[in-house]
Amino acid sequence: MSKTGISRDTFLILVVPVLLCVVAAVQLYLVDSRSLSRWKGGGFGMFTTVDSPSARFLRVYLISETGEVPVLIPRKLRKLSHKVRVMPSKERLMKLSEKLREGTWVHLTMVSATQHYQNLLRAAGKEFQDSADNIQYQIQDSTPYIDFEQLQLVRMLGEDEPLTTDKQLKVTGVRVEVWKYLFDREELVLRASKITHIASGENSSDV
Repeated sequence: MSKTGISRDTFLILVVPVLLCVVAAVQLYLVDSRSLSRWKGGGFGMFTTVDSPSARFLRVYLISETGEVPVLIPRKLRKLSHKVRVMPSKERLMKLSEKLREGTWVHLTMVSATQHYQNLLRAAGKEFQDSADNIQYQIQDSTPYIDFEQLQLVRMLGEDEPLTTDKQLKVTGVRVEVWKYLFDREELVLRASKITHIASGENSSDV
């Protein structure tokens, strides 16, 4: 073996472990200071915890004049929300909060499946009126009933969707919370714990 080959092998033997130690040190620092999931950034310690990105979740609330409304993350912001779950830095939380606040949110009108079927029967003609009345009687008599009109359900419009002004929700702020699951060894159960949060209008977070 040539001297060049020995030198290359020696270099790799020394450098590879050093690089692994550097990666591990950086990951541990980010885990401790930036709440990075141990399953990312090298994966060191990933099998010692259930705190994977898929075991983290976001709670998002739109702040309006009538109170807070919990919402789901829109499809177009799912990549950003995944990054927030992996490492919820202040910058990522602020960006997600701003994107949510800048969106156009509209109220959803929903009815139960039973009510929808009843409406179809009434719209079909007088010959179906008795069936519709019978369904209404069953709802009032014994069937559990959910009043969907009391639920505040909203969604963000897509870029090409038309705006209906009478259904638009006026958003004055947004609160984003990042949660994770931890395994309670004493009681042998999973428990949810809030990592951090940020609200629109605040200049700092608990990141």
